[in-house]
Amino acid sequence: MTFMIGPLADASSPSFGLVLGLLLGLMYGVASYAGVKLAKWVGDAHYTAAVLGGMLVRMTSFLALIAAAIVFLDVDEFSFVGAFFLTFVLVLAVEIGVLHRLGIRESRERSSAHSHPAPTD
Repeated sequence: MTFMIGPLADASSPSFGLVLGLLLGLMYGVASYAGVKLAKWVGDAHYTAAVLGGMLVRMTSFLALIAAAIVFLDVDEFSFVGAFFLTFVLVLAVEIGVLHRLGIRESRERSSAHSHPAPTD
């Protein structure tokens, strides 16, 4: 019994590859956002380790997901990898911008805290 009818039901169709690539790319973006939140949560002492460790785990797991999709789903490689790559580049640009803005904001907060010492009574 077939529940899906249309081009998305056939895993080898380019439409299925596009949708799957976009979904994996968006999932990568959600994982990236979670990594940024984790890095902010651990604080200054382990910030770099959290960012780099999260990136390593995220990239390794998504490489495994991409390989599994290509091998086991017989997905159209061109549309799948192309859609994932475009989404990945967009998410990466947003992630770099967010991390840069966070760094600038924290740098300004630190410099303003040092330039205006707390009053002593």
